[in-house]
Amino acid sequence: MAAWDDIIRESTVNIIVGKKGMGKSALAYFLLEMASAKNNLKPVVVGIPPGKRYLLPESITVVDTIDEAIMVEKACILIDEGTLMLPAGKELEKLLMSVLSLSRQRH
Repeated sequence: MAAWDDIIRESTVNIIVGKKGMGKSALAYFLLEMASAKNNLKPVVVGIPPGKRYLLPESITVVDTIDEAIMVEKACILIDEGTLMLPAGKELEKLLMSVLSLSRQRH
């Protein structure tokens, strides 16, 4: 775990990229649980389809929008399938600034 502790630190924003089916989401959920427990933060997920929510442990809070996630204080937030939620143009810039400021504003 020490290697992940060097990468996934409190008050950071991290992005996992890769090809479809390569395990990005599995890694992300593992890191969400690890980082939440280590930093005593509430694990929150945005973007999981309603039909798949039952697969998550009850300890993980699921919200429908990034705006809902922003309102949760002391949280470790996973935006799954983030590219599906991205708007175009100026709205994209606004959204990215909101996400990047999450770690500074809400612990």
